[in-house]
Amino acid sequence: MSHSRRQFVAGVAVALALPVLDQLSGRAESGQPVAADAKPDSDGWLTTIAPAALSDGALEGKFRNQHVILTRTGTKISALDTRCTHKGCAVRPKGGVIECPCHHSQFDAQGQVLKGPAKQPLARHALRLTKEGMIEVKTNATIAADDPAGVLTIEPPATAP
Repeated sequence: MSHSRRQFVAGVAVALALPVLDQLSGRAESGQPVAADAKPDSDGWLTTIAPAALSDGALEGKFRNQHVILTRTGTKISALDTRCTHKGCAVRPKGGVIECPCHHSQFDAQGQVLKGPAKQPLARHALRLTKEGMIEVKTNATIAADDPAGVLTIEPPATAP
């Protein structure tokens, strides 16, 4: 069976495009899908990403369709609610802070108010790790900003001797 030049070029183009498409689709380095558009299970738990995919200082907003922003500070990961505590507008990561586009309140990576008019910190969602090592977020309920279930502590990476 012979292939035409057109078929060959098309095959090469597909082979070269697959890694790019894989990155654009939101796959983590582990190969596990980053569930930006995933739906929570019947109990409200949403599987998101592996902790290693969330760098220190990150404000991950790709789960906003589920009202969640994942944040990491050192070994602490939080799942913050995207509803501003001032008037309920949807907040979003912007320039290292979380900002409300309606009245410009700003929050840090822990959800604490940096700039008003909001006076209360962002609510949190409970977190847990799956047996596969993925972060799950309880999306159907919020918890108080000081509830320990809203912070997941991960092990720091091992250092080479």
